[in-house]
Amino acid sequence: MPGFTQEIVPTYGGEIEALVVRCDNGKFTPIADAVHAKVQQAIDNLNGLDESSVTLGYDVAAHQVEMHGLVCSQLPQLVSSYCASLEILQRALKQEAGASLLSSAYHPFEDPFAAYQNVLPKPIYDLYRGFIPGKSPSHPLALERVYPTRARQGRCWAEEMGSMAAAIHPWNALYLESAASQVAMLHALGWMFNLLTANSPFSAGKLSALRDYRVQIWGPRGGMMATSRYRQDSALVQNLPTRPRGLADYYRYVFSTQRPMAIPHIRTEDGKDYKSQFLALVQPADWQDFTVLSYLQARSVNAVDMATGEIYEVMPNVGHVINGFDFLYYPVYGARLRLRLPYAELIDPVRFAQAILDNDESSLRSLLLRAGLEEGYLCIEGRTAATHLPTSMRSGWARLSIPFVLQTACLRAHHELWELLDTTGLSWQDLTQTLPALTNSIEHGFQARLKGIEVSALASQIWRLVKQYLTFEERALVGEEIDRILRQKRAAAEEQVSLYERLHSKHQEIVAMRLLVEQLHMCQD
Repeated sequence: MPGFTQEIVPTYGGEIEALVVRCDNGKFTPIADAVHAKVQQAIDNLNGLDESSVTLGYDVAAHQVEMHGLVCSQLPQLVSSYCASLEILQRALKQEAGASLLSSAYHPFEDPFAAYQNVLPKPIYDLYRGFIPGKSPSHPLALERVYPTRARQGRCWAEEMGSMAAAIHPWNALYLESAASQVAMLHALGWMFNLLTANSPFSAGKLSALRDYRVQIWGPRGGMMATSRYRQDSALVQNLPTRPRGLADYYRYVFSTQRPMAIPHIRTEDGKDYKSQFLALVQPADWQDFTVLSYLQARSVNAVDMATGEIYEVMPNVGHVINGFDFLYYPVYGARLRLRLPYAELIDPVRFAQAILDNDESSLRSLLLRAGLEEGYLCIEGRTAATHLPTSMRSGWARLSIPFVLQTACLRAHHELWELLDTTGLSWQDLTQTLPALTNSIEHGFQARLKGIEVSALASQIWRLVKQYLTFEERALVGEEIDRILRQKRAAAEEQVSLYERLHSKHQEIVAMRLLVEQLHMCQD
């Protein structure tokens, strides 16, 4: 689009989540504060005085570690720094806690309710799941002032399921002009990330029907949001229903399905994330329409300080729905955009919302630039890939590197990829709904076919195309691993099923499962 240019330096980031289990019985175990502090210090020493460094945090529970915060100008630097940090953590867990990281995206036999006993006391979780004695840090009246009915149930999410899982979320900086095409591409290729990385075919000690059971926690049936008080929440986990032709298309879907729940606190403190410091929006009746777009067009709303129960009147601001608060979209087989606008308060929220509603791409881009996009960022966050770590069965870091390398390659090659996909005759629904269901199925997986197309053959064709857009050093991160997986039609999920069948032929079911988990412990050279 003439007249709009954005100068950015390509940068790479991401989050790596991993599960922590006891070495003796394979069950979840939280990380002790002393161990956490020691590991963080060692990671800081590793990174030196770099402006950006790896932070060791947690996801939902204290047995779910999350490494994040590092931003690099070179992809190999990012991946190698995360690998070195994971090695430091694994060494400390083994030596000081008798524990290990687990190379699985979902625990094979743990119980979600038992796992949730390790949940972190963060007020955002009260909004999601409601009040839990001994686990809720919020003011006793806070939820009553947020929700008009059934207040102590919060948003009614079954959040305990989230304490069972781990994933890798690569981040890439995007150009404004190409972002819509690129986010659409990752939605269209979620099936390929699943095909290559799925590694959790077990649940509750049994073989499931899915190669990556982790995605079930986001599913419309039996997932975290299946019990939500808001029917519209089911859209939060869906891929985009149509291919977006511009950013306005993307945000019209995302912001019209999101019912906002939290905005930045008027008193901010350095080092506090959105899960700990925010204001909770007072919700209208469950049946009333309330979306991000209607919020931006409101004159004012009430919001509650979850720590004190105090109610504030706030004026809507574009910064309330981005700048770290654009988290409420979890496409199972896709990606989401993340915006950082340092001057978001300078643009009119009503004009911003109207530009999206009117599909006015020109006005939307103009507003983003006026809000300081060039000093902030527009990033894409992949949501599909499972967490892989080196094990005794498969050493090295190639599998952990696949999501970072494949996402980078696909984003660079998006124009040529669209030309390739357009020749297949596959529709948007085929790519974003049917194919992911097939590739994640134990029954189909690498053998899946759709409209005469062999999925594994299409994946090989895509990889041959996109790997040309990688440097030698970037390709070296994965080596021949992607080619090997596609050639053998066998990824981690298939390896685990075969191993379990061998173990089960010699041992009782429960013993075989524990022996399987032992083989999934992270292994260091």
